[in-house]
Amino acid sequence: MKKGQALIESVVAVGVLALVMTAAIALIVMSTANRRSNFDRRKANELANKVVETFVNESQNNVVVFWNNLSGGDCGESAFTGYTCNYNFTILTQPAHANCGNGSPPRCVELTVTVSWPGKTPQNLIVKRFFSQG
Repeated sequence: MKKGQALIESVVAVGVLALVMTAAIALIVMSTANRRSNFDRRKANELANKVVETFVNESQNNVVVFWNNLSGGDCGESAFTGYTCNYNFTILTQPAHANCGNGSPPRCVELTVTVSWPGKTPQNLIVKRFFSQG
C-alpha cells in the first residue's frame, strides 16, 4: 500500500510543479511583451513631445513665421527609426472659441501630432497643443 501511495504523491507533485512552471513561463512572456509595448509608447511620446517643443519654440522666437506658416506635414525625425510622425494645424474660430476671432492670420490654432509604429497590432499616439496669439 505504501508503494502505491508514494507513486500517487509523486504524480500529483509533478502535476503541481508543471502547473507552476507553466504559470511562470506565461508571466515571463507577458512581462516581456508589456516591456516592449511600454518602450514603443515611451519612444513615440518622446518624438511627439520633441515636435511640439519645436513648434512652441518657433511660436515664441519666430512669431510672424509661425503664424503665417501653419501647414501640416511629416515630422522629419530620422532618429526614430520605425516610427512615422505627422502633424497638422487646425485653425480655431468663433463661436466655438470665443477669443480666437476670424482674422488672417488666425489667432488660435490647435497642433495635432500623430506618431504611429508597427507591432503585433499597429499603434498610434496623438498629442495636441493649443496656441493663441495676443
